[in-house]
Amino acid sequence: VYPQIVKDMLYFMERKSDQDILVSQLSSFSQPQKIIDSNTVDKDPTLSYDEKHIAYMSMRNGLPQLFIKEIETGKERVLFANKGQEFALSKPVWDKENKRIASSINNKPFIIHLERGHSSIEWIDEVLGVPLAWYTNSDAILFVDKSNHNDELVRLTLQNTQIKALNIQPKRNMYFLDNNDRLLFLTNGQVVDHQSDEGLLSDPSKISRVHPAKNGFYYIYEQDNKPRIQFYDYQQGIQKRSNEFDVFCEQYCGQITTIGNNLVLLKEERNSADILKLSVNEL
Repeated sequence: VYPQIVKDMLYFMERKSDQDILVSQLSSFSQPQKIIDSNTVDKDPTLSYDEKHIAYMSMRNGLPQLFIKEIETGKERVLFANKGQEFALSKPVWDKENKRIASSINNKPFIIHLERGHSSIEWIDEVLGVPLAWYTNSDAILFVDKSNHNDELVRLTLQNTQIKALNIQPKRNMYFLDNNDRLLFLTNGQVVDHQSDEGLLSDPSKISRVHPAKNGFYYIYEQDNKPRIQFYDYQQGIQKRSNEFDVFCEQYCGQITTIGNNLVLLKEERNSADILKLSVNEL
């Protein structure tokens, strides 16, 4: 980037990025350990609901591809090889049964069907957008529709490939589904039920991030200039986390990408840049 010719020399900057995926145990809040490191960009990790596998995107082969890693054995394999050599690959989204993963490449959706030791890909005919979540009580997926540049939320029913507009433009809000397929979103520091337009939390603290989990969601806010984390249970309301979790959050909350029942996934980024020069006469 930033090429510039001075006399007979071409100067330019070469940027390098390395992003790794780390894991920690919720029971012990152990120091995060690298679980995926390919010396390039490995990102968008998602944890299967049984917490046996991690699906993620990697640039290790020069273009974005989806991989799956078995946590216990360390075995991994390619789920989506990106033979078309396209660039806009979306984050993998697990279904609740741990049998399917939804994603899209250049807004073309596909579903990866997982079987023991191998997988198959089912393409959706529509150029649609980016999947956000699987519905629990029906065979459908929540999408951000990018086909008309309005970024509206839609529901894709897989049985008949029917697309239903929800008449919602997400803008910069975070949307997700609860266990009963209720649409929730984060806006102005609060989590709100879209249908009733009412906030879920009585706590007035301004929420910066939300991590959906089984039966509820974790939310991160700031108190005394320090990040804090709590859990909202859909049935029981706010559940205070342990002091150990707050200590863990102070150091690592900015790196957390996924919180499960037993595991926490985090990211670690390193960026560098060098200035290089090349003789114009050698071009």
